[in-house]
Amino acid sequence: MTPELKKTLTEYFKDEFAGKILAKLKEGHDLSSFNFNPLVSIALSSGVYGNPTPMNMAKALLYPRVFGTSINTTFGDKMQKMCVRYLGAAASGTTGIDIEYEDKLDGQNVVMQLKAGPNTINYDDVEPIVSKMGTAYRTLRQNRADNMPIFAIGITYGVMADISAHYRRIAASSVGGQLNIPIYIGQDFWHRLTGNPTFYSEMISLFVDIFEKEDYSDLLQEDLDRLASEIEAKYFSGGKFDLKKI
Repeated sequence: MTPELKKTLTEYFKDEFAGKILAKLKEGHDLSSFNFNPLVSIALSSGVYGNPTPMNMAKALLYPRVFGTSINTTFGDKMQKMCVRYLGAAASGTTGIDIEYEDKLDGQNVVMQLKAGPNTINYDDVEPIVSKMGTAYRTLRQNRADNMPIFAIGITYGVMADISAHYRRIAASSVGGQLNIPIYIGQDFWHRLTGNPTFYSEMISLFVDIFEKEDYSDLLQEDLDRLASEIEAKYFSGGKFDLKKI
């Protein structure tokens, strides 16, 4: 990876991942912004943290919002955008296909659905994925494409041993005259896309380095303290949860 690309991807990761976490923490999290169910909150704070204190109830509310929706659900889309912006892939104009690129290992033109991880599809996703690839194949045939591409699935992290049975069903499917759908995962995918056999490990190192330097723990604690104070004032009396306030 060139120094220029390292700098570019470092800024991208900061903006699209670290920056989104920071923005989420800066939103402020008043109790009124939650669909607060005190009974569920008691159950979660007791079951997970051992005691239904205001702080534990605040954690049960805030952690899923900050950690569950900030970057986790958009990870695959951000990786796809990175491939197109900086790594030479093209955004596909074909329905059901995410990116197109020239495979740097075998020179094949590849059209691909790109997925985040080895367990990120469900049973009901298999047939629609294969069907969309079939439709794309027929469209290319009708348009008399000079060089039919390889239809593939890309997975941004992991190893083949980790892929779910749903991915294996896709791999065993055919598209037109293509007897199976290859799955390129982790190091293999990034090597084929970039031509750099160490790109995957270098990218991971960049990502880890960024988050080792970023520390938003003070902001998180401020949000928790404020939320816990609201919960205590509204639902507690004398340090104990007051059933009369529900």
